[in-house]
Amino acid sequence: MGLIILLLVSFILKLTNPKDLTRSIDYNLGLIIVMSLALGIAMTKSGAAPMFANFFISIFTPLGKIGVLIGIFIITSILGAYITGKAAVALIFPIALTMSLKLGLDPKPFILTVAYAAAANFITPIGYQTNLMIYGPGNYAFKDFLRLGFPLTILYMIVTVFILSLIYF
Repeated sequence: MGLIILLLVSFILKLTNPKDLTRSIDYNLGLIIVMSLALGIAMTKSGAAPMFANFFISIFTPLGKIGVLIGIFIITSILGAYITGKAAVALIFPIALTMSLKLGLDPKPFILTVAYAAAANFITPIGYQTNLMIYGPGNYAFKDFLRLGFPLTILYMIVTVFILSLIYF
């Protein structure tokens, strides 16, 4: 409702014109978000989440609780870098929740790790809407995001997992 009011005010005050508005909509971005959310819903409804949870448990459990959180962060971050953060959450949230329940641990750090990892999409322009919005107009290359975003994502992961492990473990 707020967006409609804002648009009406901008049209009345002649701040923007309807033709410019329709040209400035990024339909590719909308399509990416819709398709990736559909993939997450299909993953949840098909029952694939518990299957993946068992697989990830077998890989990350030997590394301990902190290793499991790091694994969840890495998987969410990689997925979020290529299919958007919202879709990564839609895919990994049920897996992380299932992992915490199967390991008999508090689900809060697992859920928060997924949320923080999805919000830290610095690796690619696809991962976050604002990255995608500046990608073209800023004349950035894909490698620019990887070169600067990868170390930033690693630092963010270390801080996130460290703080969550201090609070919850």
